[in-house]
Amino acid sequence: MGHVRNTARDLWRGRAPVLHVLTALLLGYGLILVLPGRGGGSAAAALAVAIPAVWIALIKVRRQLRDSAGLPAALLLILAAVVVLASGGIKAVGALVSDVPAIQPYVPPQPKTVVRGDAFLIEGEIDYRILSELEGLTVKHPAIRLVILNSEGGHAQAGRAIGLFIADKALDTRSEGRCFSACTLAFAGGAQRQLGPQGQLGFHGYRQDSHWRPVTLDIEEVEQKDQAFLTARGIAPDFLRRAYSTPPDQMWLPERAELLKSGVLTP
Repeated sequence: MGHVRNTARDLWRGRAPVLHVLTALLLGYGLILVLPGRGGGSAAAALAVAIPAVWIALIKVRRQLRDSAGLPAALLLILAAVVVLASGGIKAVGALVSDVPAIQPYVPPQPKTVVRGDAFLIEGEIDYRILSELEGLTVKHPAIRLVILNSEGGHAQAGRAIGLFIADKALDTRSEGRCFSACTLAFAGGAQRQLGPQGQLGFHGYRQDSHWRPVTLDIEEVEQKDQAFLTARGIAPDFLRRAYSTPPDQMWLPERAELLKSGVLTP
């Protein structure tokens, strides 16, 4: 142990033979090569090996240059030190870069409105993107007259806007699955409104999307506008009072007979 300590001290002070210094540089170079290729720990380890190794070499070079006969050995040490320092730097940079997440290519969102057979199919959260997609598809496919809606809700104002567009184009609506909350506003725009065998319509009152968002809408005002729209579509006021009195965290699922009686579905 004492011999190792003395050798390390001699290396650090530049008193070790050139061969010992070259051996230390070679060991440092080898250690750098076997370090893992990624992670901040690998980068720090590579520099922790390279910097002391280069220091040892430079101290020895300084001593060698005191004598002109030591110039060849000094040049050899400088070359070895450059190799060790470069390998340590490359390893450190590579390890850090490998931890940087790769930039993922942009993948456009999947459309929520598509053509399926002789109908427009709307699925997913109700928003204004659906309105934009439906507007474009009706231009491309003017012969299609049916909109199928399967959505568990979304933005009420967007739902009403979609319903107004459907009503303006005199399109029919149908649901083959769940059409809840904001989806029912779009559904109500249909000239003919039908439910498939597994279709369900769900209603409830409104609330803000989350408690932490600032209040930017008058909920009562939005409900009044939507009720006025639904009344204009022929839906009975008693039905609407029942629908909008349902707490926001609950869902009222009327039976098919009640939907027909109240004008939500057409005969």
